[in-house]
Amino acid sequence: MGFLEATGGGVRQRCPGQVIDAADPKVLAWVDVYSGLAQTEDPPELVVDSLEALDSDQVAAAFVEQYLWVHAPWAPVSPGAPRRALAEVAAATVADVDRACSSGVWWDGRLAATVLVFAADDGWEAVAETVVPDVTAVGVPGHLTGVALLRRALARSFAEIAQRSAGPSAHVEFDGHVDDPHLQPALDGVPLAAVRPLLLVQAP
Repeated sequence: MGFLEATGGGVRQRCPGQVIDAADPKVLAWVDVYSGLAQTEDPPELVVDSLEALDSDQVAAAFVEQYLWVHAPWAPVSPGAPRRALAEVAAATVADVDRACSSGVWWDGRLAATVLVFAADDGWEAVAETVVPDVTAVGVPGHLTGVALLRRALARSFAEIAQRSAGPSAHVEFDGHVDDPHLQPALDGVPLAAVRPLLLVQAP
């Protein structure tokens, strides 16, 4: 780090690298608290489900929309060629999404949050956030925060993975950042199996 800073570089982002064992009884207890089935007072406009009903273009569009706002403060994607390149990356990325283990939260038919789950050699990987920075902008009532929506999606995905896997194969590593405004609070209180932190640096 000292060398990097001395040469004019620096840290652009910090990735906590949380790893969660979806089959851990303590995690499943968390799932019971935050699953859609437990939220008996949720309005009918709120739906938590897999992404199996979406086509690839719809999943890719949600990925792009989420990526743009999450990265805007520190790695904005300019219009034009960079946006077109992002769309191509999104299309290739979502081809590997496990639609059954992935989860979405819809408000009145509008996708508001996603957990995109990918099979990995040693378990699973996930990208999770709201699709828009402020879910009230798409009509979600103020008492249903982005954190609350994301917790419902996470709970569903953890439950699906736990049914399919056991032991290390049920481990889910999150591709996130320390300042993700909804993901990090949503994961607070979820027992961790491991952490694999990563620094994203900018070379001079």
